[in-house]
Amino acid sequence: MVVFGWLLAAASVAWWVAATGPTDHLFIGVFAVAVIAASTFASACRPRLRADDEGITVRGLRGSRHWPWRAVAVRVQHSRRFGREVAMLELDADVAGFVVLGRFDLGADPHDVAAVLDALRREPPARN
Repeated sequence: MVVFGWLLAAASVAWWVAATGPTDHLFIGVFAVAVIAASTFASACRPRLRADDEGITVRGLRGSRHWPWRAVAVRVQHSRRFGREVAMLELDADVAGFVVLGRFDLGADPHDVAAVLDALRREPPARN
């Protein structure tokens, strides 16, 4: 999807260059800027979620946020969107924040990610 976004951005810039009228330039330019912004966000914020023995780190445009395991609750919630059921991974960190990640953000099924996070949480830390 990220590669497709950048291809669409390149095509929209080429379309903007080929446009003839000022109205065309305006609308195509706004579209191109929106596609470039979305593609930049998708590229800069990958991977969105990292986990290790210490806790969970979520990456966004304003930087990364890290929560230790004791401060975060992980669960999978289901909702209906466009006539089908969608699973979302919810990370609820004490007072510090609430993050909802979907399949696109995770790059995998939220159920699989929740199982891996649960295994990491229960695994005792390695001793030196």
